[in-house]
Amino acid sequence: MPPPQVSIVISVYNESEVIQDCLRPFLWQTRRPLEVVLVDNGSTDDTRKKILALEPAFRERGIGLRLFSYGDRYYVAARIHGYAQARGHVIGLIDADTIVADDWIEQVEKTFADADVAGTGGGIRFRNRGRFFNWLTHYFPRVTRRLGLYTFWGLNCAFRKHAYDESGGLDGYEEMRVTARLRTIQDDTYLCRQLMQAGRVVFNPALQGTALFRIQGREPTTPQILHRIGRELVTLWKIRSYFARNGHARPATCDNGVAAVPAETGLRRQP
Repeated sequence: MPPPQVSIVISVYNESEVIQDCLRPFLWQTRRPLEVVLVDNGSTDDTRKKILALEPAFRERGIGLRLFSYGDRYYVAARIHGYAQARGHVIGLIDADTIVADDWIEQVEKTFADADVAGTGGGIRFRNRGRFFNWLTHYFPRVTRRLGLYTFWGLNCAFRKHAYDESGGLDGYEEMRVTARLRTIQDDTYLCRQLMQAGRVVFNPALQGTALFRIQGREPTTPQILHRIGRELVTLWKIRSYFARNGHARPATCDNGVAAVPAETGLRRQP
């Protein structure tokens, strides 16, 4: 059985400083993606120009590079638009400042060789944070898995498109935000819980990448970081409780997440 075709979806808004570093690793992957789908939320800088400058390199390697305009400036809506445009059987979701490892697509293909897997998330190292913070983020998915609160992060995850469609995807997300009184945007957490109704969601520690830890596009202070971590845990519990109240209490299955990978481990290739 051939491996599933993988589409990458990225929502962008004024990301001219990072977007090429994000895109270039897909040119040297050990396994080629089908396409990279970018949805521009109305950028006012050179983001679009920087993206289009790489189009010849992607075309030469037989990888689609598709850029759509979506002026809503709400990245959740842009992501939904990207999911609808994706042609692959599996959708990989990353942020515009994510830099994936050179075997990222290969790891996605290996994970989805199991037909029961609906979604997967990987590890992340934040380039603008120190060793202690990255130690915390390394163990965060392992701790939340044991607490029944596991979720993948939207800056490094993938899911089957048919599982997204069958589970309802992000349908009902805004209603949930109001009902659960969420103060942060957690579309990835909601989507993860939705996918659990369609199949298994697993944590793959070999699905590696780096990113920038930003809050509202800015470098956060230490108090802001601590506040964000606390709020993240509260939000995970609220979303889990919401699904349990609505009859969706199926637990996360993260049987790939037992291997320990040092937080300071770098990518196998950096741009």
